[in-house]
Amino acid sequence: MINHIPELDGINARVHMLLMSTDPYAMLLHRRKEIASELDDLRTRMRALETEDQELASAERVLSRFGAVQPDLISYGPEGVTVIETKTSGKPEGTPTTPNMILALLREAHAQGKQGLEPREMQIAIGKRWWPSVKSEDVGPTAWRMWKDGRLAKDGSVYMIPKDFPWSSRQDAPHKETTETEK
Repeated sequence: MINHIPELDGINARVHMLLMSTDPYAMLLHRRKEIASELDDLRTRMRALETEDQELASAERVLSRFGAVQPDLISYGPEGVTVIETKTSGKPEGTPTTPNMILALLREAHAQGKQGLEPREMQIAIGKRWWPSVKSEDVGPTAWRMWKDGRLAKDGSVYMIPKDFPWSSRQDAPHKETTETEK
């Protein structure tokens, strides 16, 4: 029986390394152990990436459901992700006209006791209900033209249904901005 001598541990390790460096079979077994260990690490990393990919796919479906517009082209560079071009397909087929959408929203706001809506509020509501890719330039200028034509009243940036509603036959009515005393 050989007793363990701690002072020889360093020497034994050096002898072992010397033998391993010259024995082709020992080198082969050592390399195979390294490969097996690396494969285990890579499998663990792959499982983590697959889980993250599934989570991101789920998040993408949620964003899509709430009207986020998917970009056409994405660039992956050293500075990060850059959206090159965004889909601009216009209004979805069967969507009401912008004036009709604005009127519907203003009627609903009035029924809820609100004075009216600002163009940004209209844009958000239109995006949620009818037209996910609607832009501010699709709503604001239309509301302004409707006010100029007398089809809407306006107080500052808030558009509302005129007091003399229904007005549908009055296309030539002059525009009028309401004042604090008229409210």
